[in-house]
Amino acid sequence: MQEQPLFIATIEPVSADTQLVTLVNSTDETALPHTHLYTLQEGKAPLLLVTGNALFTGVAVSVGRYVYFAGYNGHVITNCPDFHFTNPSQEDIFFYEPNEKVEFRMGRVTDSDIVLSIGLNKGNRIIFFAKDGSVLIYSNAGYECKTHISADPVCCCQNDKGHVYVGTEEGRIWLLDGKKTNELSMPETGLPRAVISGITVAPTGDIYVVSRNGFIAKKTIDNDFLIIKAPINHYNGVAFIAGIMYVSAREGLFSIKELDGEITLIPLRNTFNPLSMLSYRNELFLTSANPRATPYFVKAIPGNNIDKLEACYTVNLSYEAK
Repeated sequence: MQEQPLFIATIEPVSADTQLVTLVNSTDETALPHTHLYTLQEGKAPLLLVTGNALFTGVAVSVGRYVYFAGYNGHVITNCPDFHFTNPSQEDIFFYEPNEKVEFRMGRVTDSDIVLSIGLNKGNRIIFFAKDGSVLIYSNAGYECKTHISADPVCCCQNDKGHVYVGTEEGRIWLLDGKKTNELSMPETGLPRAVISGITVAPTGDIYVVSRNGFIAKKTIDNDFLIIKAPINHYNGVAFIAGIMYVSAREGLFSIKELDGEITLIPLRNTFNPLSMLSYRNELFLTSANPRATPYFVKAIPGNNIDKLEACYTVNLSYEAK
């Protein structure tokens, strides 16, 4: 059988030494892809939790133990025993586990593909963002409400107050405060599709967004977003660690020095093409577009200096396509 492409689509850190990882197996052009959800723990072999026979890349965790694996046509696979599904699963979409003990269940919460999921830091709350702009909010495993933003959300983040910020393919930014959504004002970029590919909240409370179309914007607490003078790159992600901002771009991984409204990029690594990036505690986790024989992601650990990393290495996920 011809080997099919395998790639890591999503990383969700759970603790200092444990990550959830989605591995997508494209199978062939006539079938839906399979998505495998693994847990990786340092010093241990990868553990396959569950596989869905569709694209499931919206991964979130609530209260440290309930996993939500969401994606195709509004399907959610979860180990939360009391989670309320609004609709049954499609007959052609199934899931399976590597052992006979059934811990996961599957159903649907909407009719559109779920592209993002986020577990709020406070309380047992999960939010699903669908491709059509639907926002499904669940609290304590029960359905709470549905609201809307614009279509095609790409990235999201939350601050320490539980406010969620979402960026879309059309370059729009939304604030989700409880059950209310509010679009934040963005300056005109002159781009037909100003994709917001990364969004983060600084320790100061300022919000930064980056775009695949080459710009970086900033919103201070009391003002609207402004475009910052910065090099034009294909930006993919943005995150803060210890007060320092890092961006991933097609050109590599950079730290950022901001002075008088202008950004300088400090190159840290250019040996791989970073895609998504997120931070957890003092570490950066990045997916990559560079193909290798074994699926992998990159872990980068910043040091005390803005221009150096303490460590940067690949984490391989051993897997055989059958």
